[in-house]
Amino acid sequence: MWFEQPACDLDTLRKMLAAMPDPDNRRIYKNLARARWVAAPQPQIENLKALVVIALVDSTLLDAVLGRLIGLRIRQHHRGEHKLSDADLAAAIKLCGSYFTTGRPWELGKWR
Repeated sequence: MWFEQPACDLDTLRKMLAAMPDPDNRRIYKNLARARWVAAPQPQIENLKALVVIALVDSTLLDAVLGRLIGLRIRQHHRGEHKLSDADLAAAIKLCGSYFTTGRPWELGKWR
């Protein structure tokens, strides 16, 4: 049923998740949204960024979302659409190392 629907927006994702009690279905729906947002002709980068916050309680999904975000930025860099400097990449790695791998992602809010 979800595959037959068009890609959702962030508000629809939140509403769907709020009505979905099963954690496995929630993860699948978030993964579907993530994949569609990355594959869109104009990737939905702001939705993907918002999904990072939603995924903080699910380390497997968080890894996948961060991987998609970084992969998207690297592809954009190679196409000349969005330059990713060494300093930007180093800052992203530092954030991940300091907050996502230490079990303290709640401190990330100060960068919103």
